[in-house]
Amino acid sequence: MAKKRQETATEEPKDKEEEEKKDKNPPADPKQEKDKGKKDEEQKLHDDRFFLLQLWDKAFSFFAVAPTKWSGAFQSFKGNLTRRITGKIQLSDGYSINIDQLINEAIKEVYGNRGEELINKKFFDITNDVLQNGIDTTLTRNDVDEDFARQFKENAAVFAAFKNHQQTKEIAALMYDNEGKLVPYSQFKKEALKISEKYNEQWLRTEYNTAVRRARAAANFKKFEKTKHLYPNLEYMPTGSTVPRESHEIFVGTILPIDHEVWEWLMPPSDFNCDHSVRATDKEAAGVPVKPSDWNNIFTGNPAKTAEFINTKETPYYKHTDEALRFDVTAEGKRLYKEYEDSKEVYHGADGGYLEIVRQQGNERAKNLKTYKFMADRGGKYQLLKPSVAENVKNPDAFNLSTGMFSDAKHPVTEIGKNAMQRSIREANKQGVGEVIIRFEREYSTRSLYDGMKAALQGNRIDKVEKIIIIRLNKEPVTFAVKDLVAYFYKK
Repeated sequence: MAKKRQETATEEPKDKEEEEKKDKNPPADPKQEKDKGKKDEEQKLHDDRFFLLQLWDKAFSFFAVAPTKWSGAFQSFKGNLTRRITGKIQLSDGYSINIDQLINEAIKEVYGNRGEELINKKFFDITNDVLQNGIDTTLTRNDVDEDFARQFKENAAVFAAFKNHQQTKEIAALMYDNEGKLVPYSQFKKEALKISEKYNEQWLRTEYNTAVRRARAAANFKKFEKTKHLYPNLEYMPTGSTVPRESHEIFVGTILPIDHEVWEWLMPPSDFNCDHSVRATDKEAAGVPVKPSDWNNIFTGNPAKTAEFINTKETPYYKHTDEALRFDVTAEGKRLYKEYEDSKEVYHGADGGYLEIVRQQGNERAKNLKTYKFMADRGGKYQLLKPSVAENVKNPDAFNLSTGMFSDAKHPVTEIGKNAMQRSIREANKQGVGEVIIRFEREYSTRSLYDGMKAALQGNRIDKVEKIIIIRLNKEPVTFAVKDLVAYFYKK
C-alpha cells in the first residue's frame, strides 16, 4: 500500500517497478491495447487542445500585436542607461559596460602618444556610443525619415568629437610638470582620472538626457507639421517637475503658429534637464515672447530643422577649440561616425523589420542570429549587442528598437518542457531584461509549457521581465505581457 501511495503521489513509477507490474499481469488483448493506445493519444490531444484553448482564450487573449507602450519603456531605458554609464561592471538593467577599462586604456594611449592625438578614439566612443543609442532608439521608435535620422546622428558624433578633443587636450596637458619634464605615469593617471570623471560620468549623464529629449522634440515637431491643417498652433506646456524653473514657467501658455520664428529659440527642452514640452492645438495664438538676454544659446535652434540635439558651435567644447583645428575636428567626427555605421551589418526582414548585427561568440551567435532574424522577418527591429567585457558577466543579446527594451534569447534543450520554460524566464529576469524570447528547438506539450510559465511567475519573482515571446517548433511567435499573465494565473 505504501508503494501504491508513493506512485499515486509522484505519478512517476520507476522503470523497475513498471517491469514488475508487467510480469505480474497477463498479456493484454492486442485489439484492446490498440484501442487503449488510441484513447490515450486522443486524451493527450484533448488535454493539449484544452490547455491551448484556455491559454489562448483566457490568458493569451491579450496577445501583443502592438509594442509595449513607449512611455514606460522609454523612461525605463533612459534611467537604465544613465545608471550604466557610471563605470560599474553590472547594473540593475542587466547590461554592463566596463567604462573604467575603456577610460584606463584611453589614458594609457594619451600618455603613450605624448598627447599628439587630435581625438582619442576610446574617449570618443564612450560619448558617441551612448548618444547614438539614445538618439537611434528615439528616432526609430517615432518613425523619423532615415536621412534626417542619419544627419541627426552624424551631428551628435561631431559634438562627441569636439567634446573629446577637449578631454584629450586637457588630459594631455597633465603629462608635463612646470619645468616641462614628463611626469611618472602613475601621477599622470591619478590626475587624468579626475578629469575623466567629469567628462564621462557627470557631463555625459546630462548630455544623454538632452540628446534623447531633443530627439523626441524633433520627432514630435515633424508629426505636428503633418497635422497643422487641423492643429495650426503649438502651445508651450507646463513641466512635470516638482521644482519648475521660473525662467521657463513664464512661457507656459504661449500659443503660436508652428512655423513662427519664436520656436527657433524657444522649442523645449529649453536648457539642460528642462522637462517642458509643446503640443499641437487649434487654440487661438496668444502673445509673442521676447528672447531673454541671458538665454542659453546652446539651445537656440529647432532640432527638427537643424538636426542637432544641441548647438555645438555654442558649446565650450567648440569655443575652446583652436580655430585652426575646428574644421579637422568636424571632419574627424564625421569620419568616425561613418566608421561606426559601416561597422554594422544589417539584415533586412519583412514589413520594415531589420536586425543590426555585431560580432558575438560562436554557437551563441548562430542561435541569436536565427532567432532575431526570425523576429525581423515579422517586422521586429532589433540591434544585437556586443558581449560584455567584464569577466563572468553576460550582457543581454539584443536591444528592441521598437520598444526600448533589452532583449535576451533563450534556446533551452532540456527534455522537460516545464523546466525549459521556467528556467528561461527566471534566467532572463536575473539579467534584468524587459523582454525574453524563448525559441524551443524541440516539441513540448502545451500543458508542460503552461505549467512552467505559471511556476516561473509565482510569488512575484519576476520583477524585471515585462514581455515573454514564445516561438514553438515550426510555429509563429506568440507574445505575452507578464502583468496580464500574473493576473490570470494568480487571481485573488
